[in-house]
Formats: sequence, structure tokens, C-alpha cells
Amino acid sequence: MVNQGVHEAISMMALYQALPWSPYYDATAALANYRLSVQADPALAHSAASDYYYWLEDFAQSQEFWQIAAERDLYVAAEYADILLKPDTRDAHNARIWLEKVVSQGDKQGMQRDVLGRAYFQLARLLDTGEGGSVEPERALALYQHSIEMAKSFTNDYEAKAKARVQALEKL
Repeated sequence: MVNQGVHEAISMMALYQALPWSPYYDATAALANYRLSVQADPALAHSAASDYYYWLEDFAQSQEFWQIAAERDLYVAAEYADILLKPDTRDAHNARIWLEKVVSQGDKQGMQRDVLGRAYFQLARLLDTGEGGSVEPERALALYQHSIEMAKSFTNDYEAKAKARVQALEKL
């Protein structure tokens, strides 16, 4: 099927080539096959990004796929923003861009409350500190409040931090 040019097969072969324990392991060939499959079918970008990032722990190679996939899917945009906020891959400016997309479209598209609430919190922190752009305390306050409201319906790791920042910002 790979030789016949079936995009899904090319993507699956790339996965086998990305796995270090696979008899087909060849990271260079995996990247080439992922590029071929994603160019032919951009819907395959998320699996390419995930495989390269999670299996090979290679953000530099997977970033092009994250961008393609994030343009098409809000959940991928949220996941990509999470990666952009990690210490080793930190890019606060681009994280803000993707979080803005998630926050502005998430409610309209019925995004899961846990994912959307976390995005509200993450964007609020960036706006609160000015990392990756300007400081916007009023908007940060509103986003923190949205994140707290959403946090009531699921277990999360940010509600207490958001409440503390709301109290501090309300005093300003």
C-alpha cells in the first residue's frame, strides 16, 4: 500500500519507522514519509506531530506538523500551546496565538470544559505577566474568572492559582 501511494499507509509506515524498537526504525525515513503523507492529507498532521514529539521527543522535527494540525483542530491547538509552554520548548508568543484561537472559538465549538478552562488559565497567566506580548491585567482577570467557573466541573491543577491571582488583580 505504501508503494501504491496510499497516504494512510505512508503515515503508518512512518510510525513504524519512528519507533526505536521497530525493525523498520529509521527516523530520517519516518520524517520524509510523514511529510509526504501530511502534504497529501493534512488531516494526518496530528498523528505525525504526536509520534515525533512523544515517541522521539523531538519537538524541532514535529513542530511543522503541530502547526498544520493546530490550524485545523482546536484540541490540537490547545495541546500545541501546552507544549509551547513547557520549559524545553517555551515560546510564549506563539502559545498566546494558539491560546487566543482556542479561547475565542472553544465555546462556539462546544469544546470540553477541562481543555477550555485550562486554555483560559494559561492565556490569563501570559496576559497577567506580559510574557510573549503586552501585559493586560483586566483581560487576565476576566480569563482567570472564566477558568475558575469552568474548573468547578472537573479536577484541575490551576483553580487555586487562578483564585489567588483574581484576588490580587481585583485589589489593583
